Amino acid sequence: MIRRILALIGVLGLLAAGVWASTLTLPKLYVGGLVDSNQIDVKPRDLALVCPGPVVRAGGASGTELGVLDRVGLAKVQGRFGSSVDSISGRQVGSEPTNLNGPSIGFDTSKPYVFVAADESGQMAQGSAMATASQLQLVNNARIKGLVGAACQKPSSEFWLVGGDTTTGRESLLLLTNPSKVDATVNLQVLSTEGELKISGLTAISVPHEDTVIIPISALAPKLSTFAVHVQSTGGALAGWLQQKAVRGTSAAGVDFIAPVADASKNLVIPGFLVRGVKDAAALKKANPDFADLTNVLRVTNPGDEPAEITAQVTGSDSKTFGTVLQATIEPRSTIDLDIKGLADGDYAIFIESSAKIFASAKLNRTNKTASVVTDFVWLPSVSAEAGSRVINVPAAGISKLAIANPTEKTVEYSINGGGLAANLKLAPGALVSLLVTGGAVSITASDAGLAATLIVDVDSTIAAIPMVEYRNLGGLISVVIR
Repeated sequence: MIRRILALIGVLGLLAAGVWASTLTLPKLYVGGLVDSNQIDVKPRDLALVCPGPVVRAGGASGTELGVLDRVGLAKVQGRFGSSVDSISGRQVGSEPTNLNGPSIGFDTSKPYVFVAADESGQMAQGSAMATASQLQLVNNARIKGLVGAACQKPSSEFWLVGGDTTTGRESLLLLTNPSKVDATVNLQVLSTEGELKISGLTAISVPHEDTVIIPISALAPKLSTFAVHVQSTGGALAGWLQQKAVRGTSAAGVDFIAPVADASKNLVIPGFLVRGVKDAAALKKANPDFADLTNVLRVTNPGDEPAEITAQVTGSDSKTFGTVLQATIEPRSTIDLDIKGLADGDYAIFIESSAKIFASAKLNRTNKTASVVTDFVWLPSVSAEAGSRVINVPAAGISKLAIANPTEKTVEYSINGGGLAANLKLAPGALVSLLVTGGAVSITASDAGLAATLIVDVDSTIAAIPMVEYRNLGGLISVVIR
């Protein structure tokens, strides 16, 4: 009897459930399959750009204060923002933001600085036409001397710095700035000529939010002439540079901020290889072995698991500037330097082809001993070729040339406006040009093929480079599955 009653209750329950279910529209569920997804339009994050701030001095004012790292002088920051940007804010890292009035902004800063360009609609195309910023600093004291330039960076969770030297008289400091509200944890990988270095102190490095951490690569890996640094972070995204300086005896002999290179590729281009002072450098190297490092070099890093066969074509801008060809094999997970010799004074670009994806940069020395001996250097990163419109700030100080290279297989038609120029031009495949520009904003608009460009600044025979880089946060339609 009890069984019959339970069976009756079960039948009535099923009937009730069937009536209830028939009144609802349920999402389609497939056993062993995918759940239907919804499309959501996501607005790109506001574009933030981080500037490194003034150079860092190790050892304090006396140079003997162990563990003391301080900033020297002020860096001149320039920013330019698109007319459609809804608001612009800026702050020194660790300070509260303030509203800024565009489109052009310029001032001095004593700390790393962060710009944020807001587009409430999310419809404005991100890139340098929306926001671009850079900084320049001329340093001249007993322990640091040279011209330092940098393009301000969009924070990232991963980048490669190809350059640096920690041998006697050379110092490499890794500057990591976290502009976010979230702490970051960083792991470093250092690839040298001997492969990946297995040393302590490269993992689980804490970079607190709204702060900068300075890591002395010279202390972690001393007497290392050739290397690249791979930075990976979790938590907050970071901006980073290698600060490289040189001292010969007791004389400061150059300083630079080494910027992240373009993504690994089988085809890379390094514009802005503007060689000057060849005869002066040769005379100094002959007279004193301390100047042996005035040889220009190409540095290549192979991050992969297979050897990379590379051919680098150093191409001159005209028939009077004969280039050269470099060939080498780079072993897996290693970095090498290739000396670039035999070039006369002139304008060059470096085009690299490889059997495997690589990273690359080039060290360019600047030498003048007309009145007194002046030496400086810059590490030129490989840069991505981009089509469309791009903008770069040209500082008022010194002499500036915008070096443009065409790594594509077709002639590129482009226009350039600003900096004293207004012209429609063409650049043949594998060709380069260096255009003298004056202070202010300069825009390049290319056709459907991309051009690579770097701004080279010379102030009294000291040199700095500001690569033309497009930074974008992604938005658009994404699929969301609701479970």
